[in-house]
This record gives sequence, C-alpha cells and structure tokens, in this order.
Amino acid sequence: EYKNGEMIEKLEKALKGPALKYVQAWIDSPNTCASKIMSDLEERFFNVDTIMQEGLKHVIEFEKIKTWNRDQLESYARVIDTYMQLCTTVNHSIHLSGRLPGEFEDKLPDDLLREWLRHKHTPTATGSWFEFSVFLKNSVKFLKVRLDDQQSKDSKESKNKQQTARVNATYET
Repeated sequence: EYKNGEMIEKLEKALKGPALKYVQAWIDSPNTCASKIMSDLEERFFNVDTIMQEGLKHVIEFEKIKTWNRDQLESYARVIDTYMQLCTTVNHSIHLSGRLPGEFEDKLPDDLLREWLRHKHTPTATGSWFEFSVFLKNSVKFLKVRLDDQQSKDSKESKNKQQTARVNATYET
C-alpha cells in the first residue's frame, strides 16, 4: 500500500545489522525497487528450510547427558522446546507428529532413557516430539523436587548430628 519511495524509507529505518548491510547498496541506488529488496531479504533471512536446519542442528549437536544433571536436562528441554516452537511457527508441524529419531533419545542419561522408552511403548504413547518435550519438562520438575527433598533430608541430618554432638558434649562435661 506504500509507494516505492516510502517503503524504501521504512526499510532503511527498520533494518539493522546484517540485513541492512545486505541491502544497503540497493537502498542507496537511484532505481531501487522495494518489492525486490523485500523478496531478497525474505529469501536470505527467512528461508524456512534454512531456519529448520539451524533449529535441528542445535538438537543434533547437543552432547549426551551422562548423569541426572539439572542444568543439562533443563538446557536440553529448552533446545527441544525451541525446535518445536520453530516448527509450529513456520507450519512444519509434520516434523512434530513424526516419530522422534533415536539419536535424540540417546542424549538422555541411561536410566532416564529407559524410563522414556518404557513410556514410549505404552499403548497410548506416540513417541512424538511433543510427547518427548513434555517428558523432559516433567523429568526436570521431578529432578528439582528430588534435589529439594535431598537438600531437606541433608539439612535435617546435619541438624540431628549437631544436636547429637551437643548432647554428647553435655554428657562429657
């Protein structure tokens, strides 16, 4: 709805960093076509296949989690969730409903992987990305509760030891 000159001005004000550098020469030329700049920007910076590959690359490159490490599990859950959101944003939901490749499951610690595989093979399970993401989030929540319980238990044991030491010190004197 804008005239070509107005669109060029708006583009120049809106674009920053690599996108502006990418089209600056066209913007500065006397016969600039705003629609050509827009299509080139979309091709360069919003290529769905490139975006999907980048998102999947983050999932693939994630290191195997060797133990129940809260930070690593949270980070992996975020990477999976980000990929799912990316699929949804660019309407690639087919990737989300497909079976999850084993290499992504294998990044889990062994005992958590066994739990996931048991869950995945239940009659109601689909083994989808969404299900895996929910499983990871629940595992992180469970781990937080487990760690809180352990800290609470350790704290109680420490207090009991201190009380026992005081009682023993009292009897000794």
